[in-house]
Amino acid sequence: MLKMLVPQERINWIKDNQRQFYWIRNYISTPEISQSKKIRSDLSPAIHTLPTSMPHYLSNRERNVALVDYWLVKSFREMTTAIQYCKEMEFGWNKRIESDKLFSWLEGVDAEEKRDCFSSFLKNKIPNEINDSCKFQSHEDLLIFFDRPMFTRDTKELYSKDARKIWNQRLRREKATDEKQRNFVLSLKTISKLDKLSKKHHLTRTEILELIINSEAEKETYIRERLSRRLLLLGPLGSTE
Repeated sequence: MLKMLVPQERINWIKDNQRQFYWIRNYISTPEISQSKKIRSDLSPAIHTLPTSMPHYLSNRERNVALVDYWLVKSFREMTTAIQYCKEMEFGWNKRIESDKLFSWLEGVDAEEKRDCFSSFLKNKIPNEINDSCKFQSHEDLLIFFDRPMFTRDTKELYSKDARKIWNQRLRREKATDEKQRNFVLSLKTISKLDKLSKKHHLTRTEILELIINSEAEKETYIRERLSRRLLLLGPLGSTE
């Protein structure tokens, strides 16, 4: 039976990560999938032995390391085999997190709304795999859900792509409700100036008009000037005396 712990450099990949704890537990519980023939030949009879509980005082990383250490001590006779197994685990974890970038769009602005949208999509797409009351409380929850062996990289990519389309469609609909078309009659001279500004600054006509209107709404620079000139022109005629 293995008497020494695996060298520190072989477990540096283990992080302070709740998701990683679940992954490690599932990984070492399915040796027929994760282990090579060479490693399998060195396994002890205690191959399926996992701790029934972990000390409550251990932090996430300490708990993850303790789980790996316990498993290696119980499962392998030779240190070289245990080290090789750690290498395979590290490789498996790195392969797992490679696909995390597929879900990066769910982070940042409106993250909670995006996750809710994704959850609704999954309830319609795979109703047998997701509970009706399921709600991803965090981005990590979502990643943990997709760590299930049933989800291949191609499947995750497809679901992420389809859900993102639905989210973008929602954004377009919401934006459309805030936009209403209005027709204004402008003189040819004003239209010509508008076109020149558009070409000069590489902006659309609408963008130019929105910038001008929003600026005036805040500062009223030209409106105040126009009103002042109008009062001056009216002079005594505008007086009530």
